[in-house]
Amino acid sequence: MNETDSIDKPETKPRPWWQRIPLTLQIVIALILAIALGVALGAGNPSPANKAFIETLAIPAELVLKALRALATPLILMAVLHTFMTTNIPGTAGRRLAVLLFTNTTVAIVIGLFVANVLRPGTWGNLAARKIWFLG
Repeated sequence: MNETDSIDKPETKPRPWWQRIPLTLQIVIALILAIALGVALGAGNPSPANKAFIETLAIPAELVLKALRALATPLILMAVLHTFMTTNIPGTAGRRLAVLLFTNTTVAIVIGLFVANVLRPGTWGNLAARKIWFLG
């Protein structure tokens, strides 16, 4: 008996049917099911009977969105830093890249400050406050 015969090959189990569906198709199916559920529950104008069920469904959705908001910025920052640290950039191109990065950041900050302090979005409208059904 040689060495290759003595090594047991791991048994491969067939994957469940839902793992064989491509991820993009899974997302499309989930979107269609979510739209169907939204229409079935009233599509923006729900009946009072569905209000408790909708509020229950909103809890995990809000938790997922909060987690994504909390993780998005650090993940993007780490991806950019990892790329900068592992890429070989020659001196002239590196200096040019740094100048473009600082220029882009400065222009974005100036535009943001201008919009927030001079244009002041949100102060122009005179919308009447109304009670939103899912906020109580």
